[in-house]
Amino acid sequence: MGQAIRLPTANRSLPRIARPLPAYNRYMDPIERMREDWDRWAREDAYYYAAFGRRNQDQREFFASAAEVLHTLTRELVRLPEAPAQSRRALEIGCGPGRLMLPMSAHFGEIHGVDISAEMAAKAREALRGVPHAHVHVTPGDGLGMFPDESFDFIYSYIVFQHIPDPAIVLNYLREARRTLKTGGILCCQLRGAPPLPTEIERREPTWTGCFFTGERMAAFARERDFHLVALSGLNTQYMWTTWLKPAPCGAPDFSRTVIKAVTAASRVGPRVTPETAGTWRDFFSLWIDGLPPSCHLGNLEVAFGQAHTRGCYLSPITESGACQLNVRLPDGVRPGPAPVALYCDGRALARPQSIQVLPPPPRSPKVVSVSDGVDIESKYRVVMGGVKVTIEDIDRPEEVSFTVDGRPVEYGQFECTDPVTSTYEFAFLLSRKTRLGNRLLKVRASGRKLPPVPIEIAGLPANGQAQGRQHGRQTQEAGDAPLPSAIVGKRNFARTLASWLQHQKP
Repeated sequence: MGQAIRLPTANRSLPRIARPLPAYNRYMDPIERMREDWDRWAREDAYYYAAFGRRNQDQREFFASAAEVLHTLTRELVRLPEAPAQSRRALEIGCGPGRLMLPMSAHFGEIHGVDISAEMAAKAREALRGVPHAHVHVTPGDGLGMFPDESFDFIYSYIVFQHIPDPAIVLNYLREARRTLKTGGILCCQLRGAPPLPTEIERREPTWTGCFFTGERMAAFARERDFHLVALSGLNTQYMWTTWLKPAPCGAPDFSRTVIKAVTAASRVGPRVTPETAGTWRDFFSLWIDGLPPSCHLGNLEVAFGQAHTRGCYLSPITESGACQLNVRLPDGVRPGPAPVALYCDGRALARPQSIQVLPPPPRSPKVVSVSDGVDIESKYRVVMGGVKVTIEDIDRPEEVSFTVDGRPVEYGQFECTDPVTSTYEFAFLLSRKTRLGNRLLKVRASGRKLPPVPIEIAGLPANGQAQGRQHGRQTQEAGDAPLPSAIVGKRNFARTLASWLQHQKP
């Protein structure tokens, strides 16, 4: 969950947004509420609300923005049983205007998409008109009743479940995904893994703030529904990715042949686990296992690191001999030195523990990964709306990070952990209205050190009716600086909140 950075200047209260949010009947069905809101947003600016890159984005840029998500989805296709691509069928839950469905159609002989919004579905059909094996449907409720059992090889969903206000609806979609998957089929979906801030809930529609799930809740669901959880990342962040396998029926598990062959750092072979050897996989290690029954998954497996127990985050496909790789993050509080590593399934100890040596971590080496406009997130290293989003990795005390632009410190900001593996945080703040336009330096201090200054261009400031002369940085008299809105969780919600806040500031 995002936290506030309080810098030396005193914080002032956030002015209330003048425009009221849509008034809902408290008894209004959540499905109809979602349909109404997403139809309205689709009519307003479908690309903006579906991907949140920039307002009035052209089609080429909109579809190009799917590249990172496509990599996440397509790498899970290796888990599917061997078969020609043309024989496979896929389903996207919440297809929107077809940003993912269009490129994903190349991997399947038939692909379907469902959406709660008829307006979004119409835009998807238009985008997919040249793909005869793609079919778009408007879902009537919270299920997939239009599809029979065992229909699909692969089901996926991205930035959809995080906007659904009722967790029961999300869980029903997961149950429906299991029902409609073929045996051996895969579901790859993103859910919200951290709750929104109270101020975000106050200012945004329930169909935007949605609901969230913990990793333990997902593990429990996997056990309850015999839906094997095989990958889990982004814990405690807005973008928690999960991968699920629909297993074949099997009898009682046989653990008599289970053995831990080795435990290594996640990116290197050897019995030494340290962030220095693990590279970007800070604090992760791999168990190389043989003889593991196919009924095992992240929901029922645990790893004990001395007295500390934890769940895995990745389980490779289990071969016929039971060979597989299980990746696990080192539990908090584990000290350097020798430590036994043991494997458990449903509380039962498996195989003989392996001993590893944990080395002290190297010093932190923070670095700025990216800088963008806080609202127009496709505008890299160029600030056009007066808000700034900075991504920094490998920091341990985000509350102590400070920023100056054009020599002026930031008064108030927000941060959120976006990747606990690499200790990456996103920071968001507004520029002072006294900041000069043009090419400026962003200076950052993190983990007790000054980072190399980052050149950025200032093309706009957070002020209405302000004369923004570009020549010689000339500006007119202005009001005092304003604090950053406190309702920020993730780049999409920060951009939405900041855009709304800027829109309603008094001149």
